[in-house]
Amino acid sequence: MTPLLKWPGGKARLSGVIWELLQTGLSAPPTLYLEPFFGGGGAFLGRPEGLRSVVSDTNERLVHFHTTVQLQLEPFLEVLDVYREIGRGDYARIRTDFNRAGATGVEQAVRLLWLNKMGYNGLYRENRRGDYNVPVGTGSALPTEAAVRAYAQQLQGTTILALPFSAILASAGPG
Repeated sequence: MTPLLKWPGGKARLSGVIWELLQTGLSAPPTLYLEPFFGGGGAFLGRPEGLRSVVSDTNERLVHFHTTVQLQLEPFLEVLDVYREIGRGDYARIRTDFNRAGATGVEQAVRLLWLNKMGYNGLYRENRRGDYNVPVGTGSALPTEAAVRAYAQQLQGTTILALPFSAILASAGPG
């Protein structure tokens, strides 16, 4: 499974190697997956089955995207179907709408996905005012409904937080 979002620093291609290295030398199999730099969720998607998962990122728009897919799947898919009909020519308008809206709402989560796919190289960047300012790219396909549903299934039972690295690491406890 591939992440829905392309994200800077993504670990999807390395997830198998990451998990192999993490499990080397452990006296017992892990029971908790703790991810302080969740991003697009690439390493998360490669985790072993059955782990309790707690993921976090400091980007509130990104955290909102993941929680929306997790908790409001059907409304997310309905709005995504509308955005499938919107072309790259509307990029500036969608980006402006994204920047004017707060970090919440189903449509805002869909806008993030749409901008990620239509923006330059899947880049995410904000200016000093906190506005998303990535230029339009060549565009790539939005994920299928089946891919979104499969991703939402992976998120079930996962705790998704908007915390800095130090706070999420402190919550880990020993071991």
